[in-house]
Amino acid sequence: MFETPLFLFAAVAGAMVPLILHLTQKWRSQPIYFPTIRFLRLAQHAAARRIRLQNVLLWFMRTMIMLLLGVAFAMPVIRTTGGGMLGRAARDVGIVLDMSYTMHYETGEGTAFDLAVEGVLNMIATLSEDDRYFIILAAREPSALIPEPIRDKDVAIEALGDLEAGYEPSALFPAIGVARHILAEHTGRRLQELHIFTDNRKQAWSGIDTARAEDARAEDAVSTFVYVTGVEAPQNIAPLSLELEPPLVTPSGGNMLHVEVGSWGVSRETVVQFFVAEQEQARRAVWVDPHEQATVSFRVPSLAAGTYTARVETPEDNLSVDNALHFLLRVGASVPSLVVGTERQTLFLRAALRAAAGSEDAVTHIPHDQFVGFDIEPYGVVFICDALPVDGHAIGQLEEYIRAGGLLVIFPGARTRLVDSALRDVMPAVPEGIWQFDENDARQSLVWEQPEHPVLAGLDVLSRSPQITMQRAFVLENMHADAAVLLRLRNGLPLMVERNVGSGAVVLFAIGADRGWSNFPLTSYFLPVIAQLVDYSQDSRRYPLFVQSQRGLLLNDVMREVPSERELEDGQGRSVRIRHVQQDGKPFAYIESPLAPGMYYRRESDGLHPALAVNIHAQGMELDPASAPFLEQWLQPVAISHSWEAYAEALDIHRVGRSLVEIILWLVLLLVAIEFWFANYLVQRGEASNKVVQPVSGEMST
Repeated sequence: MFETPLFLFAAVAGAMVPLILHLTQKWRSQPIYFPTIRFLRLAQHAAARRIRLQNVLLWFMRTMIMLLLGVAFAMPVIRTTGGGMLGRAARDVGIVLDMSYTMHYETGEGTAFDLAVEGVLNMIATLSEDDRYFIILAAREPSALIPEPIRDKDVAIEALGDLEAGYEPSALFPAIGVARHILAEHTGRRLQELHIFTDNRKQAWSGIDTARAEDARAEDAVSTFVYVTGVEAPQNIAPLSLELEPPLVTPSGGNMLHVEVGSWGVSRETVVQFFVAEQEQARRAVWVDPHEQATVSFRVPSLAAGTYTARVETPEDNLSVDNALHFLLRVGASVPSLVVGTERQTLFLRAALRAAAGSEDAVTHIPHDQFVGFDIEPYGVVFICDALPVDGHAIGQLEEYIRAGGLLVIFPGARTRLVDSALRDVMPAVPEGIWQFDENDARQSLVWEQPEHPVLAGLDVLSRSPQITMQRAFVLENMHADAAVLLRLRNGLPLMVERNVGSGAVVLFAIGADRGWSNFPLTSYFLPVIAQLVDYSQDSRRYPLFVQSQRGLLLNDVMREVPSERELEDGQGRSVRIRHVQQDGKPFAYIESPLAPGMYYRRESDGLHPALAVNIHAQGMELDPASAPFLEQWLQPVAISHSWEAYAEALDIHRVGRSLVEIILWLVLLLVAIEFWFANYLVQRGEASNKVVQPVSGEMST
């Protein structure tokens, strides 16, 4: 096709000029007298044929030059898509916009997301009035910003105006699958295109099983365009994870904070800062290599009981949203404990609990017959001493308490029948009988199976071999797959086992809490073990140090109490709405949209209190770009562009066609050069043939 077909008439007219000049050219002959012309007549015929051929060649080249110049002005293009004879067909355009947190990367011309949004708006501006478009957002799960094809371009301007990149890794294949499904629903005489705006990080294309990727690759190929707005070689340093050792923070302090720092792009030294309540506590220098992680440690200062905001931070770089890792330091005070059992069986346990808490009020004691209907929700840990099986009405209450984050500690006794207990669903093990120790094996050493466990970590007895005198113990066998042995006797019998259930845990001893089973309650390490069990009830494994930004964040899993208020506030005073629902008579609270990294507070009568620490997902640290062959494998046919100019050119070639003007002009230039040389050659030959020739005999002149 031709963009300006009227110039074809000029091409034809221009091509006629050399022909007309050739036909109207007059040849003047001049008689030459020779004594004999027999041999010259033969040469005359040969010269005439040569001259005619030379003239035809000159005419052909000059005609082609004029013709090609006219065609070039007509702007010929090769169509690459279908369309009507009088204009192109209307099209449906699917747009997939990457919402990954890496789209916050600063490129020097704005963030990758800003450039992507600008590209989307510019592309929509190129659509005709008959074209339609829709927009799918690619986050962890795809969502529709504009779900159905529409023509109104102002809708896109309004919808994209306040849109921001997300704070979690994205998955592009599911979003592409949704876009292809929408295009398939609107098949017809319309052309179809799929446009993907992304920073092209490999993590956005990976993590999807092959079946879902196959769904994204439709059998009927749709012309696909990928506009890459990120940089080719990104660089980033960020704190990725942290660990408290031990995980329980007490007013006495002494905890160590271990921070994993990752790097992408370059090897360099960086500085990591540690803040508590906005006050810098320490800073450490650390060397980090690309694709590697380095560990830096800080000592947590002594803090009064309460909840404190804290963070570790690396220097500002192009991806600023992951420079800080926020978390909450929950410093425990005296934890209220409930003890169920008789006075005699709980005597040593209650004494240890009062000594650990430093207060009589921290321990509540009730006999087992008062347990049914007793409100156990306010207590951080419940000790049951020879009080199983409990009444059936208390079973559901205990299971709910455990799954919601409570800690249940069981010291069995003579009346304990765990085999018949309905609590078997949450028990870490079931006893097969009672082992009676004789005088020869009564003296048993304790083996610390998991010395790093919060209940055992930091105990001084780990430096020696503690021993106890045993009379009898339950044989704990048939342990649950999720159970773990914490303490074991030298003869191999488990002494203390644990099982995590929901957000809480159940700890089962093989002995009773009184001295009728062993002298364990009389030893110097009974008190520290009981104290750390109480502290363990506030372990951060049930109330995590921080949460990752996600959709539908259930607050029941990350906060001790379901918040009754309707919103949380971030550090800038902006509100985040909390949704409350009732399910099976239980209250649940959740936040619908992913939260920006940072601290969130709950407003109470005495001011703001820290409630939640939010961070981005660490796996977004993978900043390698996806390769062109990989994209071509799944998105054929596809055009990949790294700039708006290249993207616009690929789009123009697809919608209009490939221009032949440049090729034709180069051909014209070549023909002009050949014609110039050939004409010059003929002139020189003509001048040579017009020179005076001296005959051998007689006189001859020309």
